[in-house]
Amino acid sequence: MDVNKRYSSDELMPLFKNKLPNRNRSDFIKLVNWLNLRGNEEEFEALSKFGLIPGTDSILVYPEPQVVSGKYNLEFFVHGIRHMHRDVLVRCRDIKEGSRLLPLLDVQNPVDKNAVALRCEDEPLLIGYVPVFYAGDIRRILGDPSLAIEAQIKVVRNNEDAPVQLRLLCQFAAAVPHGFRAFDATMHKPIFEEAA
Repeated sequence: MDVNKRYSSDELMPLFKNKLPNRNRSDFIKLVNWLNLRGNEEEFEALSKFGLIPGTDSILVYPEPQVVSGKYNLEFFVHGIRHMHRDVLVRCRDIKEGSRLLPLLDVQNPVDKNAVALRCEDEPLLIGYVPVFYAGDIRRILGDPSLAIEAQIKVVRNNEDAPVQLRLLCQFAAAVPHGFRAFDATMHKPIFEEAA
């Protein structure tokens, strides 16, 4: 596909359809559980979760955060666990569903100026990062002390039997100021303005 061309289809295009596993796969239910799905979602809804699984095509599909009635809500997998201290993998086994993770604004991160690191509530061990594609929004919210105080990151699922990139599924929830727009950054702008 040429990123400088516009494509449209009434169905999910093969490029994206290939990211959805066959429902007859022996591990389909396991995958569905890891992603916190029911298993009967429509293709576009399923793609928003299955698209987060890295594949051989180097394309990652991620859902736009929900902003409803002044509340920002999204689910994401903790990134970078494999690159943290060796004790992190052991610590991840003990993290319970419903546990809070505390965000740290990594203000001097050389790779991502919006980086948001995550640590366990009860110890100062960094376990990973908010995905780069959500970090800008989360950093804007956490940069406002009146919003940051109520913002929460909770573990939705701890997938002990999953690959490390699908280990900790978290939910970020926070109030946002009036007029806040999710993905209001250059990296999320459409290539074709008319697509907006």
